[in-house]
Amino acid sequence: MKSKDELKVQSNYHAFHHEVLLPALNECLSCIENDQLMLHQAYAFNMLIAHTVDHIWQVAKVFRSQSITRKSIIDSLDTHYGLESARFPEGVFKLIDGVNNSIKHVELDSTRSNNQSLINCYGQFNFLMLKGRDGRVYFSSRHTDYFDYGRIVLRHAAELLNVRFDEIGDDILDLLDGQWTNGYEDEYTDDPIDMMIEYCNPICQDCGRGESCDCDNYSYVGQKGFFNPETNDHFNFDDVMSSISGAYKP
Repeated sequence: MKSKDELKVQSNYHAFHHEVLLPALNECLSCIENDQLMLHQAYAFNMLIAHTVDHIWQVAKVFRSQSITRKSIIDSLDTHYGLESARFPEGVFKLIDGVNNSIKHVELDSTRSNNQSLINCYGQFNFLMLKGRDGRVYFSSRHTDYFDYGRIVLRHAAELLNVRFDEIGDDILDLLDGQWTNGYEDEYTDDPIDMMIEYCNPICQDCGRGESCDCDNYSYVGQKGFFNPETNDHFNFDDVMSSISGAYKP
């Protein structure tokens, strides 16, 4: 039987997640997919994702330990669900948190130890680092970083969190332990023709685009971006071709 505190925090998170967060994430993903993301929307969606960390933190403190820190929640999300560390050495969720704090405080306070690593990585961090143009929102620092913040950062976080949690306590702990897969891991088809179609028309797992991917125009901490195709570890060309046509000989 759950305690009074567990029932309260579970009810609070359920209301936030299903009544506030999910509608916003669906809108966010729709704006990104249709290249209709405005700058003010990007900041609003970014704020909700950053504040989701606070709600997850409250659940973790009640269901696991009061000693859990907010920083450890961000670190856990980045460890298990972050993008390639070479391009985002500070982590995606830490970057989202930094952008949120930069618009709240105009710029990050360089005297705070939690901000030092972000500032060292991206330069002086302020809200002007996001730029809106033609329905897309870009991150641009005084260093060499330049990339589509909406498609690469917000889309990544939104897709991870855009799920319905049934058992708030257990699901949140599974999420923090890296065991949450519903809605996050890609589901690949078993149909050989569909598998071949996907193989011949790969999607960039960074920006979610196929032939229209322009990630090679971006840079991350001095590294040039590139088309980063989604891969199916279960795909074997000869096996799939044999399934499509009995006449195929490897």
